[in-house]
Amino acid sequence: MGSCVLGFDVTVSGGAMEAEIRRVVQVIEQYPETGRRVFQLVYDEFEKFLSKFLSEQGSAARGERSPAGRAKRDHGHPVHH
Repeated sequence: MGSCVLGFDVTVSGGAMEAEIRRVVQVIEQYPETGRRVFQLVYDEFEKFLSKFLSEQGSAARGERSPAGRAKRDHGHPVHH
C-alpha cells in the first residue's frame, strides 16, 4: 500500500526499493531515543538511494544499460555486431 501512495509501480519497484524501505524503518525503530538526528541521517541516505534507484530505472526503461542502447543514445542509431 505504501508504494501505491508514493506513486511507485509495485511490479517494477519490488526488490531493492522494498529492502531499502525496510532498512530505513528498522533503523528508525531501533534508535527511537535519538530522534531527529538518526531520522535526518537515514532520510539523507534514502534520498541518495532513491536518486540512484530512479535513474537506474529510467536508464533500463530507455534501454541504455546495454552497449547497443548506449550507442544508440550517443550516436542516434543502433550498432549491429
